[in-house]
Amino acid sequence: MVTVARRALVGASLGALALTGCQSGSTSSTSSGPSAAAVAGCAGGSAPTFTGKPTAYDAPAPVEPGKSVSAQVGQPAVTAYPSGHKGVKIVQIQVGAQVLTNGVFAISPGSFLLADAKGHLCPQPKVDPLPKSFPALQVDESHPGAGGVAFLVPEGADLSTFSVYYTNSAGSAVAAAKWTANGGTRNIPVGRTCDGPKSTFSLKGVKNQSFGRGQTIGDSTISLKLTAYEPTPRTLTPSAKQPNDVQGVAVHVRGAAQGALRFMGRSQFRLMDSSGILCRYNPLGSDGDTLTSTLVSPGKTRDFTLIFWIPRGAKVPGWKLLYLADPSKPKVTFYWTSPAPRKK
Repeated sequence: MVTVARRALVGASLGALALTGCQSGSTSSTSSGPSAAAVAGCAGGSAPTFTGKPTAYDAPAPVEPGKSVSAQVGQPAVTAYPSGHKGVKIVQIQVGAQVLTNGVFAISPGSFLLADAKGHLCPQPKVDPLPKSFPALQVDESHPGAGGVAFLVPEGADLSTFSVYYTNSAGSAVAAAKWTANGGTRNIPVGRTCDGPKSTFSLKGVKNQSFGRGQTIGDSTISLKLTAYEPTPRTLTPSAKQPNDVQGVAVHVRGAAQGALRFMGRSQFRLMDSSGILCRYNPLGSDGDTLTSTLVSPGKTRDFTLIFWIPRGAKVPGWKLLYLADPSKPKVTFYWTSPAPRKK
């Protein structure tokens, strides 16, 4: 269930946050930060390792397990807020996060790290003076988050040589992302396929028709006639029912029963691209899905919409909609294929 997963994720994220001890809203009566000598050269320990290619400031990078969140940071900038220590400046980075898949995430300011040119970490003040500071950014599919994170940096430091890191858990020695002034942007090629598994269904000798034509299972006494129409694009709004990094493909299916009640179920239909890759979908229904499982009465016709997913921006050149009378068996009963006339 999606709800259970979301609750578990919130609990895990907030639990991890509680261990960091870096809440920017702290009202501790202790010193507002280490002495100027302690931050000289940003000698706060070694930066985490990062094996990928650095990302440019203000460009998004995937973070969190499963690359489920997109984070971005602005270039470090000196502020006028007093640090409380001679020779030390408050430097801020503007950060943002949005969910790419599903779930609720609590993003800790402790996940963002600032390092100088030698890879030495700059400490965060115990009390963050920035007006957009946060104890945690809570983000989900519909609600991105943004804020500011402060660091203590020696006055006169060349911030253009600094780097910002993101770690999925506080204190991790490995970073999920790194931003630099000369980092690159992620060029995401326009896909031409679905992003599900490669189909293992054999279509050899399987009866098929173009989209828009009917096909029948049964006999002259008891039967179900199914007509599937050409897949069309469908815009999906942020929702717990589908990931944020996909767009929808809608397939209209019509069922007409004869002689007896006939079953129609969501798992009986699989959408496949022209490369043989299956499209993902939510078995419990995405926004716009109208078929779960139902019985069609004899002499009646029912219309349903099936929603499948493709990567956002993908341009898929051709489709096959597979029908499995018994989805527990790896056998296709019949299928529809492009090109086809659109439903009128």
